[in-house]
Parts: sequence; structure tokens; C-alpha cells
Amino acid sequence: DSTDSDDVAGDPESGYGADEGGGEHSELHFYGPYVDERHMLDDFTRMNLFRKCEIHCIGIGEADSRALKAIAQIGHGNLRIVGER
Repeated sequence: DSTDSDDVAGDPESGYGADEGGGEHSELHFYGPYVDERHMLDDFTRMNLFRKCEIHCIGIGEADSRALKAIAQIGHGNLRIVGER
């Protein structure tokens, strides 16, 4: 995937972009709100607080079993690992 020459990073509210001197960025790194696993686990706990859904997790290959186990524990479910570690 090559960089599109029309892609620019800027401030959509002010309209200040690369063509106004804001600088052009070839890549934008956004890892999302769950780059820190604690935020994700807190959200699982919050969303399942009253629903009490069973959450089962399946790890395939090199999946992070520690995170999956924590999710399964929050949801009172099970963790299954498939494939080589």
C-alpha cells in the first residue's frame, strides 16, 4: 500500500492542513484506545456488569493467552488455546 499523494493530516475543525503549513505526515500511528490492556479489561468489566454474559475465548496460534484469560475470567467463561505456542 503506497502513500496517496492526496492524503494530508491536519485539523478538521480549523481547516489547518498540510497545504497551510501544518506539515505533511506520511503515516499516522493510532493504536486505538486499547493499546493499554487495562482499559480494555475495564471496559469488558463495565459492559458486563449487569448483563452477566458468559464470555468464552479461543486463542489461535500465538494469541496473547494472558489477555484472553483475563477476558474469560471477567465473563465467567473458559479459555481454549488451539495450535502451537
